[in-house]
Amino acid sequence: MFLGLCVANAFSQAQVKTVTGTNLYERALSACVTEQLKQYGNQSSEMRLRLINSIIERDDFLTDKLPTQVGEFKIEYLDRQAIVERYKKRRDDKTRDKESRAEIPVTVISPIWNEGNILKISFRDWWISYNKRVYNQALEGGCIVDFKFDGPLDDFVITKTDLWGI
Repeated sequence: MFLGLCVANAFSQAQVKTVTGTNLYERALSACVTEQLKQYGNQSSEMRLRLINSIIERDDFLTDKLPTQVGEFKIEYLDRQAIVERYKKRRDDKTRDKESRAEIPVTVISPIWNEGNILKISFRDWWISYNKRVYNQALEGGCIVDFKFDGPLDDFVITKTDLWGI
């Protein structure tokens, strides 16, 4: 029974919640997806759809408590095996438009680090494919969110949201 509870807990995802919490990863995720939509959301309806329906690579420590929805953004947290299965399904989909990519866009969150008194959280956007038992990643770009502690507010505040691309 204990093992069953551990397995169920390992695959649980946080429920929908607001981004005003104290979790810096949650706040950074919200800032990043909002900035990406602002910068790239008007390029095409396909791009907008991709941005508001994100896949983030699941990490037991970093993504465990993150929400599955941030405003209008829907977020899935998939482990590598689930990403591979999603890729195979998309690749083999006979109804998929031949011009659309079979690769899966996946975001990977890096652990927080500091540069002096600035805390940084990085989100890297990859195109994922899987061929001949090889997991392939092509870096597209990403986002870095900077936090600084504000004494009067007694909280960390976002000082910069920086998008970058290849």
